[in-house]
Formats: sequence, C-alpha cells, structure tokens
Amino acid sequence: MKMVSSGEIRVLKAIRSDGPVSRRDLPELTGLAAGTITLITADLLRRGFITEKREATGQSGRPRVFLEIREDGPIVLGATLTENGALRTTFVDLSGNIRFGTEIETGIGVAGSLDDLAEAVGRTLEAAIEASGCDRKDIERIGLSLPALVDSDQGVIHFMMTFPQTPFPFAKVVSARLGLPVTLENHMSCLARAEHWFGQAKGLDSFTLIHIGPAIGSAQYFAGMPRTGVHGIAPQIGHVKTARGDDAARCYCGAHGCATAYASIYGMVQQAGLVDGFDIAPAQQAELFGQLVARASEGDEAMLEVVERGAAHLALLAADIVIATDPGVILVTVPDARCIELMRGRFDEVFRAHLVPGVASLTEVRFAVALPDWEAKGAAALALERVRQ
Repeated sequence: MKMVSSGEIRVLKAIRSDGPVSRRDLPELTGLAAGTITLITADLLRRGFITEKREATGQSGRPRVFLEIREDGPIVLGATLTENGALRTTFVDLSGNIRFGTEIETGIGVAGSLDDLAEAVGRTLEAAIEASGCDRKDIERIGLSLPALVDSDQGVIHFMMTFPQTPFPFAKVVSARLGLPVTLENHMSCLARAEHWFGQAKGLDSFTLIHIGPAIGSAQYFAGMPRTGVHGIAPQIGHVKTARGDDAARCYCGAHGCATAYASIYGMVQQAGLVDGFDIAPAQQAELFGQLVARASEGDEAMLEVVERGAAHLALLAADIVIATDPGVILVTVPDARCIELMRGRFDEVFRAHLVPGVASLTEVRFAVALPDWEAKGAAALALERVRQ
C-alpha cells in the first residue's frame, strides 16, 4: 500500500472542492509550486483518479484544460457491520457517488473467533461483489470499518467485544480470500474521513471528532491527514475517566467512571434506568434512546437531567482534549438533532468552566448530526487517502 503524499492530498482536495480547476489555479489553491503540481497531476491522471476536460469556447486559440475527479474511474468498496450482524456494502466512486449498495446477512451469529468473523466477512463481500456486477479490476480497495480497537497500519484487531482478545491480522485474512487490498479502519476513523471530505469538517486540516453512539467514539485529523498513535490506533477517549470515587458508574469495558458510561447512547439509557446490565443490542439501545430524547424534549425532568448529565461529562472530556492537544475545532456528532438543543447549553457551561478563558476562546465546538451515509463517504475518502502504487 502507498500512502498518498500530503501534496497529492492537497491537490485532490482542491480538485474535488473547487473543480473543475486548471493547473494554473492549483498553486494558489494548494500552496504548491507549479512544477510540483505538474508532477502530481500527471501521476493522478495515470492512476485514473482525475480526468482532463477541455474548455469549449468556440474561439480560436488553445483551449484551457480543466481537471476534475474522474467519476468513472476507480471504485472503492466500503463495508461495515450493522447492529444486527449483517454486512452493509457500498460501492462508491471517488466523488462519493454511490454506484451500488446492499446489505447481506453474514450468518455469523455469535462467531467463536475473529477467524470465523473474517471468513464470514470475506464470504459476504464476495457475494456483494457478484451482486454488484462490478469488475474486480475496477475495485481500487476495500475499506472495512469495524467497531474494534484497530491498528489501521497493519490491519490488526487488538480488541473487539465478545471475541477472544488476541491480536488478529483481520485485513490480511480477508485480502487473501478476495485477492484485493483491504484497509481495516475503526468506525470512528471512517466517520472522521467522511466529515472531513464531505461534511461539517470539510476544509478543516485539523480537528477532533467526538461521536455519541453506543459508545463515545473519537478520531483526529492533523495537517490534513488522520492522526493515530505509534501503533496505528485511533484515540479511545470514550474510556477517559470523567468521574471517580465509589459511586462512579461502571462501563461495559469493566472500568468505572468512563465518559461512555455517562454520555453515550448506552450510558444515558443506563443512567435513565431504562435497562439494567450490559446485554442489550445496539438497535434496542437506539430505540430506547429515542424514547429518552423525546421525553426530555417534552419536559420530563428526570430524562432531561440524564441528558444534561451526559452533556456535562462530554464537556469534561472535550476540555481534557483541548488541554492535551489544542485541536482548534471539536466536532461533536450526535444521533438525533434534538440532542443539540438539549445538550448544548449544559455542555458550553461546563466546557468553559474547566478551561483557561483564553484557551476556551481559541477552540470552536461544533455540534451536528452525523452524515447519514458516512460509511459511503468515508469509503470514498479512504480511496483518496490510501491507494496503491
């Protein structure tokens, strides 16, 4: 696998955002020298990522040549496990246009090992490719998103709930079965890519994503690229402790006081007393959370207190991120638009109270509903950021 250089990324982003653009426009849009632009665009044309379009002026003289993302070029297959254990696959071109999508049952049930899961995912991907009618040679890469602790550089799963906790080379196993390159991503890295290229973080070279889902998820971008640790692992800030003491809530990870235990969908449903214990499917969590938010919006004080408590813990987490990393922008994505109104006031109050005023004023916090098709958009961004030579 070849990582796209930062220069290539800047050119691709400029063409995607402002295209069609001429080569003459790109130095101003990217800050790169004209000679560098010539080399990069020649390489991208060779790979089929961009195409040339000549200006139709009807006048004499040499027409200008514009560059744009090639929609009939390479395709990336984005795949993610659904809450019910099916594999949702999306075939996407480099502009983010969906060519084909399907959802197929994996039949894994409660798979006994990650090897079983990899076998089921590989088998299901083969079925999806056949159903799509897509020629395998047109598939640039498979981007596989899983709710797991993932080393994205090596394609290794280090932790995934309900499975034995032994490092497993998941991407390598799936790739060997399909004969296609596979990049394994944590769900949140995929969401951050989607927001960066197509959503609320478009145009931001550096930001931190905090996502309210079944757990509190997170990802970071720095200097226009995803930021991971030494081992390719995205930040796991959902398990930062925002409460301590004997009465700190227990998290599904086994620890007490994690932000996830208070501010996630699962955490707020637990705090509201709507469920007891941890054995609850994500789909059921989402349904109960919808009921919680509806009651809070209608003025139910007990439910509103739960949501505001979640907002306070989320704010403590965000303040710690600012102190540790100075992200510039924090994007908080929520599952329901009503959460923004319910949470924003308490969040801002606690956030400002735990930061030096000057630092707080330098950090922008954006609340937004996550892109509904972020898996597809994230897969398209993955193709633009990680490609073969």
